[in-house]
Amino acid sequence: MTNEDHIVALFAKANPVPSLDLLDPVEALDIERLTHPSERSSAMTDVEAIQPKKGERQSGSRLLLGLAVAVIAFIALGIFVTKENAAATPESVANAYMEAREDLDSETAQSLFAEGATMSEEGFTLPQLPGLFSWYQASNWNWTPGECTEASTGPKGTLVRCSYEFENDWTRALGHAAVTGNLQLQVSEGEITKLTSALDTGQFGDVWEGFLTWMIENHPDDFDQMYVSGGTAPLIDPTSIALWEQHTEEFVASLEN
Repeated sequence: MTNEDHIVALFAKANPVPSLDLLDPVEALDIERLTHPSERSSAMTDVEAIQPKKGERQSGSRLLLGLAVAVIAFIALGIFVTKENAAATPESVANAYMEAREDLDSETAQSLFAEGATMSEEGFTLPQLPGLFSWYQASNWNWTPGECTEASTGPKGTLVRCSYEFENDWTRALGHAAVTGNLQLQVSEGEITKLTSALDTGQFGDVWEGFLTWMIENHPDDFDQMYVSGGTAPLIDPTSIALWEQHTEEFVASLEN
């Protein structure tokens, strides 16, 4: 019996019996597949098509492994940073600020403060710190940090006192001794939350008044651009700082002649 006769016989046993006229012609390729059951069916081929090939599985595995490593590294970095901040003692944080002050590095100095921290350094606030350090540079203030020691600890953090001394072009021109003082820093969780500092007017008053008197006598028209209105505190905008630098040089030169 031929293959075609065999197929017809199979259909003849069906109920109801379909008419061969209603059936699509059986192509030779389809018959060939029916007579070779060992070959893969189209269904198997479809299933195979959705399975990742060996190379694709390896690539996917490498991607997942890479993501896992990245997540672990990120978590490890967070733990490291947290431990590093936790390891920073109040004294080390205070010393870091004093070093930034010595270098007149306002960016580093500001980075040591906590969000919402307050500062009053010679009457200036934290947002004014870059301008204050620029003003220090204008008359060549040289800060020499001393020792930082813990004074007390409370609910708001640890209070640290740091000593210092400084000279500038005015003190050097007048032959004045270095001025000493101290800062008080409140440190909590590795950050400065409050800073206060005020110069000892008893040590520096004669220097400040000496330059002020020279300004009134020699540059009265620039006075209002260098000092706050109605007072003797310095303005620290770019225009005033340029004048502070210019007139400091002139003041020093006048004392040398």
